[in-house]
Amino acid sequence: MLIDSHAHLEDYEDLEEVLKRTRESGVRKIVASSYNPETALKALEFSFKYNFVCPTAGVHPNNASEYSKSFESFLKENSSKLVAIGEIGLDYHYEPLDKALQAKVFRAQLSLASQLCLPVVIHMRDATADTLDILKDYSLKGVLIHCFNGSVETLVEVMKRGYYVSFGGAITFKNAKNFKELLRRVDKDKFMLETDSPYLSPEPFRGKRNEPKNVALVCKKVASELNLCEDEVAKITSENAIKFFGI
Repeated sequence: MLIDSHAHLEDYEDLEEVLKRTRESGVRKIVASSYNPETALKALEFSFKYNFVCPTAGVHPNNASEYSKSFESFLKENSSKLVAIGEIGLDYHYEPLDKALQAKVFRAQLSLASQLCLPVVIHMRDATADTLDILKDYSLKGVLIHCFNGSVETLVEVMKRGYYVSFGGAITFKNAKNFKELLRRVDKDKFMLETDSPYLSPEPFRGKRNEPKNVALVCKKVASELNLCEDEVAKITSENAIKFFGI
C-alpha cells in the first residue's frame, strides 16, 4: 500500500481520470493539501466525494494576506473532518515578502492546531532557522516538514525534536545533492513519501505535470538508495502516514 502524503488535487481539470490512474497504480490514500481558504474548502469537498482522500486545511505563507477570522472559524467548525492543519509555514524565496505577516499567520495557525489537537504540515523554504525557532514555542500533536530538502544538520535537529519529514520527486533528480545521505540518516519511523502534485514530477517525467500515482517512482528511488524492496518502503512510509494523520 502506498500513501501520497501531500498533493494538490484542486489543480486538475481531469481529476476523475487522475484519481483512477492513481488507484490503479497501488496508491490507497491521498492527503489533499491546501494553501488558502478556497483550496481548503475544495480539499474538504474532495474528501466527501472520495473516501480515500484525506483533507488538510491551512494558509500558505505566500497567501498570508488571505488569512482571516472567518477562516479560523472554518477550521474550528471542520476540525473533526481534517487530518492536519497545512500547509503552513514560512517562505522567504520570493520578493517582495512580508516576514512579519508570514510569522503572524504562521503563529496563529500553530496556536489553533494546538487547541484543536491536530498535527501540522509545514512549508519551509529559505527560512529554516526562523521556522524551527517559531515551532519550538508550541506544543503540537505532530509536525511534518513536507518536501524536505534541508541539510543533514537540519535533519538531525528535526529528528531530535520528533518531527516527521516527507520526500518527493526532487530526490530522483540527477542534480539532487544530499538526498542519499538524508535518506540514510532519517529515522525510519519518521518519514513519508509525497508527490506535491501537480508540481515536482519525478524522473523520468521532470518538467511535466505530476500526479499522485507517481509516488510509486519516489518509493522506487528510496528503496534503491536504502537497499530495501519497494514493498518494505511502502509499508514503512504508509504506517508512518497512518500514525501521523490518524487515517
